Amino acid sequence: MPHRRQRTRPPLTRRDRMLLALAQNAAARGAHEIVLNDALIDDLANVAPSTRVQPSAELTIRVHAPTRQALDRGAFTLSVTGVSRNAGTTTGRFLHLFSDLDRFRDAYAGAPTVTGGAVRVQVSAPPLYPATENVARSVRLLPALLPLGEHHPPGDDLIDLDDLAFTADAAHLWLVSRSRQLPVEPVVFTAVEHTRQMHPLARFLVEASYALTTPCAGFDWGAAAHLPFLPALRYGRTLLSPARCLLTANDLPGPAASWAEWEQGLAVWRHQTGLPQSVYAGDGDQRLALDLGEGAHRAVLRDLLKPAGTVSLRAGPHPGGDGWIGGRAHEIVIPLASTTPAGPPPALPRRPWVPHRDHGHLPGWPGRLYLKLYSHPDEQDLLLVRHLPRLTERLDGTMPWWFLRYRDPHPHVRLRVTAPARAFADAAELLADWTGELREAGLVGRVQWDTYFPEEGRFGTGPILDAAEACFAADSQAVLAQLGAARTNGATAQALIAASLLDLAAGLLGDVDEARKWLINHARTTRIAPARLVHQQAIAYTNPDQSTTAALPGGEHVLACWERRRDRLDAYRNILAATGPRPPADLLPDLLHLHHVRAAGLDRDSERRCLHLARSAALSWTARTRERA
Repeated sequence: MPHRRQRTRPPLTRRDRMLLALAQNAAARGAHEIVLNDALIDDLANVAPSTRVQPSAELTIRVHAPTRQALDRGAFTLSVTGVSRNAGTTTGRFLHLFSDLDRFRDAYAGAPTVTGGAVRVQVSAPPLYPATENVARSVRLLPALLPLGEHHPPGDDLIDLDDLAFTADAAHLWLVSRSRQLPVEPVVFTAVEHTRQMHPLARFLVEASYALTTPCAGFDWGAAAHLPFLPALRYGRTLLSPARCLLTANDLPGPAASWAEWEQGLAVWRHQTGLPQSVYAGDGDQRLALDLGEGAHRAVLRDLLKPAGTVSLRAGPHPGGDGWIGGRAHEIVIPLASTTPAGPPPALPRRPWVPHRDHGHLPGWPGRLYLKLYSHPDEQDLLLVRHLPRLTERLDGTMPWWFLRYRDPHPHVRLRVTAPARAFADAAELLADWTGELREAGLVGRVQWDTYFPEEGRFGTGPILDAAEACFAADSQAVLAQLGAARTNGATAQALIAASLLDLAAGLLGDVDEARKWLINHARTTRIAPARLVHQQAIAYTNPDQSTTAALPGGEHVLACWERRRDRLDAYRNILAATGPRPPADLLPDLLHLHHVRAAGLDRDSERRCLHLARSAALSWTARTRERA
């Protein structure tokens, strides 16, 4: 029989297991409510200390008390009915009804942000559908306004969409105003549903800044959410989550049953589950209040059950619980602000660059040739060490080239060649002949000519990018020399990479002592100590007298390539310091990473081991230098 691939089930978290145990124990005891304490809440939070939460929210509650006198003496309970995305989401479209609107403006303008120094910007945009327009309207609450699909008189308080840029690192997403050189955090003061009712661009703008924060939401039962019964959760006088039962069509007599039979089945089911007479049918804010003591309401429940097959029923308020407000339906909205310090702002370049439509060198355009050589990782060293030099010997010395290993969508080597217009056709023919030789040798399965997108936002534009690409070319030559010197000794290869990383850092920073200091303070290392032999080799290859490296087979060539690379890095450092988008030291992690990718491929563990060796060597030679001094 053909094998059917099964989906991998997501593992249960510690929080999932705790909630499943709470629900199971409550069901076994016949308990309909669990009272939480501080210790249990801390355990259920299960959030890393470094995790940021959304900076503001609105808590929507109902108050239950029989009389105002009971309310005054504290004899009341609160039930949480909803939590919003940010302060103003629920209340925004009602604020025009209040006379003290300026007080709300001051409060929302001073609300905390995810990023320190960020400007809160109000987005004003029509929804996707006209029927939603009444919900999408709100008054102007923030000084800065970002209109989409609307026309406002020009002014300093307006932020144009073209003024915004998007940037990110491993842990943050930022929207940035290019003219103001500040991060901005767009918000909307409406409860328009994001996924179906809001314009996709508006949704992106208001969600980008908060995408990596922990959202505030109603209580989430996690893996236990699909259990047929969940008890209520109460903390103090606040009901965080009401008791909930899943009523399925199989629990009651079928569609052919008479009304009397169906009602009898419902009564038996209610007795078994302990569900009260007052319930809410539905989920989230799509709830329908039902009084199961009323025949008409029971008929509605039967109609709800027919198409869906399952109806979620939550315990409603006790009768008379809204007596304090004269029996009126009500919701109270409480704005909340996080006390967690805001995150760091992005390191903005001095001259920000934003990609444009004609960015990139298309295949066939004079200037750049970009090939992807799809090859098995085990064959890539042979391709680079033995076959790439045969190509570079045929290329004119005025055609810089560099390479990078990659693995998406499949392992391959990316080769870039800079060819002037007069030599472009000849260079393309040489590359075609060379790739044919690779295929005959069984080293490539597929070759792709692709569009080259220079990383101008990362490394610079114009002459700055030219200097960066000269560094890439020199680094590629250094990697080929290192691979040739270490072809028969894997330990030597890793130690050589570590020594090369230290030499590269010295070239970009302009001083070997500064390079050692940077590696000691910033290198991301492993917890496992390297093998003694590799550690000793790394220290030997970083010896300032370079004798051990020179003694390797091909060692003199390695040192010559390192020296040539230092010259290119020196030129790049000088132009960066004068006119570059970022200080040279900011680019050092990127260049170190790219060197390891060229030498050994994308392998985070290997990269950290090499950085560990480079840092160990830096520590060793720093200590020896101090002893001599």
